[in-house]
Amino acid sequence: HEKSTLVDSIQGQDGKKAENIIYRVMKQRHLKETVRLDEQQRREAEAAVATARAQAAERRQQERDRLVTQQEEELLELVTNAGSLTTPELAQRKAELQQAHKKQLSDFDKRTAVMLAEAEKDVLPSLQIDHAHARLALREKQLKELADAMKNLSPEQAELIEQYAQDAEKAAEAARDFRETKMKELNQQMEKIKAERRRKEEERKKKLRDQVSALELEIEEEKKRDEKREKERLAEREKR
Repeated sequence: HEKSTLVDSIQGQDGKKAENIIYRVMKQRHLKETVRLDEQQRREAEAAVATARAQAAERRQQERDRLVTQQEEELLELVTNAGSLTTPELAQRKAELQQAHKKQLSDFDKRTAVMLAEAEKDVLPSLQIDHAHARLALREKQLKELADAMKNLSPEQAELIEQYAQDAEKAAEAARDFRETKMKELNQQMEKIKAERRRKEEERKKKLRDQVSALELEIEEEKKRDEKREKERLAEREKR
């Protein structure tokens, strides 16, 4: 349809007018193609971000469920092994453990928020490169179409045809160079990000281990104090 419209439109026109008609008609279609591609890429980016966030959220919820189960088991173990603890002492120990669990969950949820944001950001760089490459490829295709149309419909414009052909080749070369350069930059950037996250994760784990060790030490000390108090109570009873 477009070709027949062009053929009819340029009949009897001189080279310059024919060129303008070809350019104007094809430019309209090329603009629509560019708008459609932009809209498609916008939807793809939104979908990719939503998917990455949902997958990360699902993994973290499963981890949180396991953490809650572990906390419930710890509380049950405390009650089961209460031994000689008095009711007030047991209530205090339960309150301390529940407070520790509450902080643990709060820290977990804060970490989850950070991880979800990271998941969203992680999916974008490679997608943005793909999208930029697609836009360059579309530009290359459009310039080639323009050069071919000039060659077939207005062959007397030899110099102009050569210019469009050169522009199309330059666009193709730019697309190749862009992808190679950006993919290399992306890989380097991702390696830096991974290294930084590993470092932060190790710091976070060490801090958590230190907190757990401190809590375990406190529990052990409390247990020794309980045993000492129980021995003193027994000794007091025997004196009577």
